[in-house]
Amino acid sequence: GVPEHCAQANAERTAYPAESLALIVSHIMLHETATSATANIFRECLRLLKPGGRMMHLELPRTSDPFSGFMMEWEAHNNNENFGPISRAMDWIAVAESVGWPKGAVRMDQAPLAFKPSQKHYVQNVATWPVLLGEKP
Repeated sequence: GVPEHCAQANAERTAYPAESLALIVSHIMLHETATSATANIFRECLRLLKPGGRMMHLELPRTSDPFSGFMMEWEAHNNNENFGPISRAMDWIAVAESVGWPKGAVRMDQAPLAFKPSQKHYVQNVATWPVLLGEKP
């Protein structure tokens, strides 16, 4: 097996040494932060990763379906997630590159959603989660 370490900490500024991690993962976290925090998090990931290390940030689904879009905005508003709509509209690749990630080292991908049949009406045409992937050269 491979040793692992999980931590809950300020993702913008950690106490870990530079180039000390092989993998950094966040799960539906970025929309809970702010524009400046997102840039700081991507910068910190670059600092922390060993060469060849990877980051993966899975976020809330993006949608072009009007009903699903309304439901997501309603939920963001009523859960006091004010940055959610801004985060969904951000160009995360551009943000990562603006803080030092080399062009081509970061890309967007998608992960499939898994819902119970009784939940599918809630998301309509949303079928994937956006995932920002980066590999440190």
